[in-house]
Order: sequence, then C-alpha cells, then structure tokens
Amino acid sequence: MAIFADRDDKTIQRTTLLVLRIYLGLFYLQTGYNKIDRGDWGRGYAPNVREYVEAQLSHAYSFYAGFLEHVVAPNADLFAMIVSWGEFLLGLALLIGIFTRLASVMGIILNLNFTFAMGRAIYYPGFEALIIWVLLTFVIAPPGRVAGLDMVLQERFPRFWRWLQRFG
Repeated sequence: MAIFADRDDKTIQRTTLLVLRIYLGLFYLQTGYNKIDRGDWGRGYAPNVREYVEAQLSHAYSFYAGFLEHVVAPNADLFAMIVSWGEFLLGLALLIGIFTRLASVMGIILNLNFTFAMGRAIYYPGFEALIIWVLLTFVIAPPGRVAGLDMVLQERFPRFWRWLQRFG
C-alpha cells in the first residue's frame, strides 16, 4: 500500500499491536470499573451474574451447564467479584503493557467461560471469539514490549525477565 510505503513491516506490526492492546485495555478497564462501581468490591454485580446464568443455562455446553448451575449461581457474589476485578486488572495490565502474556492468558480463560456459557465455539463469529483470537495473538507476540512496562522490565531486569520467560 502506498500509505505505508515509507514504513517497514516491523513498525506496522508493532503499531498494530499497540493500538489493539490499548483499545482492549481501555475496554476491559471500563467494563471492569463499571461493575466494581456498583458497590461492595464488585458484589453489586451479583444479580446480573445470576440473571446471566439463568438465561444461558439452556444454551451452555452440557459439560459447562452443571458448573454454571451448581457452582456459579450459588456463589454469584464471589463470581461477580472475580469477573469485575478480573476485567479491571486485565484492562490495567494491557493498558500499561505489564505482564501482557499472563494477562492475555487470563483474558482468554475469562472469555472462554463466556463462550462456553453461550454454547458457542471459538471459531463461531462473535465478539468473544474475536477477543480470544486477539488475546492469543498477544500471547504469541507480546505487545507489552512496544511502549509498555514489559519493555522496561526486560531492559532493567534482564535476569528476572529471562527467568520469567520460562513460564510463558
């Protein structure tokens, strides 16, 4: 393309990862904060969790429906806090670019739960599937090393970073 003629491929790739990382970071930060803001450390979101479980039970995968019905629904307060703070911390980590691989794995787990509850596969077109694929891209090519704190950690603490790379 003529628009990117003066840029190399690596710059375009890094810029794309940065834009996606910041967008998803802001998205999750906002959705998590909105749930936490309802009060009581995110437990104010518990009625929504109960409604969601009831609405999705007929759609959920059979292996997952039991988990929703017997674990999530009775413990809606706990799961409301987990989802609220999970989204908020995921957004914060992506926004500032720290531990992006770990945060992305956590985001994939979170979105897989939503996908299983809806009875959809990750190849089925939809928002959750798109998020899973973008987060998987972040696991493979961590964008935190592009204008993020992962880059600072890597330069400032190389031994720690090499040790950390063993786990991701």
